[in-house]
Amino acid sequence: MTAIFSSDLKRALWTGQQVQMQQSRQPSPPFTTSELLREQHWGDAEGQPWTAHVPSGAGTDGKKYWVLPPGRNGKFPNGESAEDVAVRTGEAFDTFVLPFVMAAKGKSLGEIHIVMTSHGIAIAELIGAIFQRAANGQGKEPSSWRGLVNTGWTRLVLGLEVCAYKCTRYADLTSNEDLG
Repeated sequence: MTAIFSSDLKRALWTGQQVQMQQSRQPSPPFTTSELLREQHWGDAEGQPWTAHVPSGAGTDGKKYWVLPPGRNGKFPNGESAEDVAVRTGEAFDTFVLPFVMAAKGKSLGEIHIVMTSHGIAIAELIGAIFQRAANGQGKEPSSWRGLVNTGWTRLVLGLEVCAYKCTRYADLTSNEDLG
């Protein structure tokens, strides 16, 4: 294990700490926490029940309904949109992972291992941000990643492909498994 990066929120933080504790190599790999790896912030709707559509009879039962705003730029008041999360997790990739990818040039596959512990929406947006950075421009819509559950993991194998005109391709999704 080369490095561990984690959201600073409790569940992901605990997971990252457990991964670090299980490493037999001493000294153990460096552990970095960052707000860039946090889950999507729901703003005023944080911790509240929400729905994709207003149920019939709403307004007559005295309940407040938090209706999920549509589209990638929709967000609750004082919250983040999916697009905001994509930008933030892309920054996390550029800050934490890309330096390792660039340093891997000339090294054998598997010589560098990085663990990132985060949350479902943030992981999906991070994968989308990685593919958006691929030189071929063939990014994927983050919501197309399925199977990202609280007890799951996603493995990305990243590498460099040198092209004639300074292009770099560095993303290859190799597995997406549910541990639940």
